Amino acid sequence: MKNFSSEKIRNVVIAGHGSVGKTTFTEAALFVTGATTRMGNVEEENTISDYDEDEHQRKFSVNLSILPVEWNNHKINLIDTPGYADFVAEVSSGMAAADVALIVIDAIAGSEVGTDRAWDLAEQNELPRMILVNRMDRENANFETVISQLQEKWGTGVTPIQIPIGSESNFTGIVNLLNKTAFTGNTNTTENIPAELQGKVDELSNELIEKIVENDEVLMEKYFDDKELSEEELTKALKQGFCEGTIIPLMCAASSPQLGVHQVLETITNIAPSPLEREFIDADGNEIEIDNSKTPIILTFKTATDPYVGRINYFRILSGKLASDSHIWNVNRETQERISTIYTQKGKETEAISELPLGDIGVVAKLSKTETGDTLTAKETPIKLKSIDFPKPAFSMAVTPVGKTGVEKLGPSLQRLITEDRGLGLERDPITGEMILSGLGDTHLAVAVGKLFRKFKLEVELELPRVPYQETIARLSQSDYTHKKQSGGHGQYARVAIEISPLPRGSGLKFSSRVVGGS
Repeated sequence: MKNFSSEKIRNVVIAGHGSVGKTTFTEAALFVTGATTRMGNVEEENTISDYDEDEHQRKFSVNLSILPVEWNNHKINLIDTPGYADFVAEVSSGMAAADVALIVIDAIAGSEVGTDRAWDLAEQNELPRMILVNRMDRENANFETVISQLQEKWGTGVTPIQIPIGSESNFTGIVNLLNKTAFTGNTNTTENIPAELQGKVDELSNELIEKIVENDEVLMEKYFDDKELSEEELTKALKQGFCEGTIIPLMCAASSPQLGVHQVLETITNIAPSPLEREFIDADGNEIEIDNSKTPIILTFKTATDPYVGRINYFRILSGKLASDSHIWNVNRETQERISTIYTQKGKETEAISELPLGDIGVVAKLSKTETGDTLTAKETPIKLKSIDFPKPAFSMAVTPVGKTGVEKLGPSLQRLITEDRGLGLERDPITGEMILSGLGDTHLAVAVGKLFRKFKLEVELELPRVPYQETIARLSQSDYTHKKQSGGHGQYARVAIEISPLPRGSGLKFSSRVVGGS
């Protein structure tokens, strides 16, 4: 892929409930833009995004994937994230690297639990949100019902900027309400608006324009004076409303047959903010200066481990630019790191580059200390970014190695796994001595055990943690014993008096000896 300037870069995280077609959409985007010659299929286990063995077995995403596509002289970094609740930590990482959140919703089910989770994460990261109603070609798909549901949930800011042409098996394309243009087929062909839709298009287009001009006083005056508004003016005002959160653009598509995918990419390039238009604050609440010529400020948003390469760090450049074969300071670890070769990534494929511009996403291998959430910059200006908020583990199991050979490998292997997956937690029970692995669910831990075996050749078993039952003193009790034994001579004589009584919980054990009667 050729080099792109910062104003031509768009970073979009794809999030939503499980099984709504997020991975299928990214595969369609890769295919229609020519990044791939064949569209992958989740069932056939040949997608660019889901390349991990666990993803093939389970038929859903487990890890986030970076999928850059080129459209309309822009580079769009699509960040595909899992929809399954156990892997929401990957969504948190993807949100930290993005400038826009594309919330994908099923045209049949509408908003679901995972939709709300993705929405809340985007809101926490202060990302502008756009909505894609996907799978419009499925039986029982209902665009109007989904719109009503979403407007009831998130307000009238949810504004359709497209409507479908047909539905279910008759879905053939979309109508752009801003320029009243119809696009049909998977080749993005321009057609005349169907006559039966013309009245609805006119009505919704007027509603969209009214919503847009509310964000621009000059346009509002022109609108009320019945002056003509150009598409360029309306697009600019739509972008302003989108970035400010007053307009939540809603689109529709059917990713499997690639219907409407072109127009989603077109919308992203037209109204999504570039990295130069974002505002970032450091850990102290101060705004960071965004400048291509300044010292690089880099956020590491994900860490992976490879049994052959070692540690791999995914990073996003917030300011400045980064060159291969350079040195940079890790503010969190207070250590110097050497940047050997920078790569851009497409799924599991990597491409070496000499330099990465402001706003772009890359990966680098073999950094010695850097972990997820760390800030990389110059030692002279140690700006520290806000840490990424990850969910706390909620499900725990005891992990034990199979065979004695795995005892020594267990601790280091688990630590490397925790570094890679920030949704996991690890601790040793001080009473039972068990190693307790915690995650976000049973599937999460099952996937972690699979990674241990594949990456580190360590076979382990998961068991329910033992409950450390303990006894304590319940009431005052006394005992007195006298020992007498005649063994010749003076013999043996001793008397022992003991008194035990409970103490407040947490006091531990206390022992005292008393002198009674001078003895």
